Amino acid sequence: MELLAVMLLILTVLGMGVPAMFAAERKSYVNQAMQQLIELNVKCQKLQRELAARGDAGIVKLTINFSTTKPDVTVSITGGTSGITPTVWFGRTFPISINADEFISDVSSSTGLGPTISWDYAQQSGFIQSVAPILLTFRAMPKGGSPMTYKVNRELTLYPQGYSEVP
Repeated sequence: MELLAVMLLILTVLGMGVPAMFAAERKSYVNQAMQQLIELNVKCQKLQRELAARGDAGIVKLTINFSTTKPDVTVSITGGTSGITPTVWFGRTFPISINADEFISDVSSSTGLGPTISWDYAQQSGFIQSVAPILLTFRAMPKGGSPMTYKVNRELTLYPQGYSEVP
């Protein structure tokens, strides 16, 4: 009888702990996806400034593709002449899969989420070449309902000269 009581206690503790562990893992996917985009944004700004310092007319473009099961990011240079490639600059090949559990949505456009969103970096300053901030919402762990609600919902706003994140 005592053995049964101990086993029930252990199963109860496991039953409470395992869902929390999976929730923490999904939250970490969202945090990791945000950090990946922040790092890519900063590196794109540095790459654009490096191109300008070399007198290269190339423009760095960051594109997020939503048409696959998990979003991926591609960085490209249009009009460049210096021979710098994003693959060499970043030390990795593109596209890079973003490890978001559910999806990332662009809510800065009035038309909603499209198959891709992209932005360019300004030639001399390296800042994002956009008048309006780019607002990305990272969501995971759907709860259901109408409209759909999520347990994890974080926002990343990219401004021309920086970013802010909302937990």
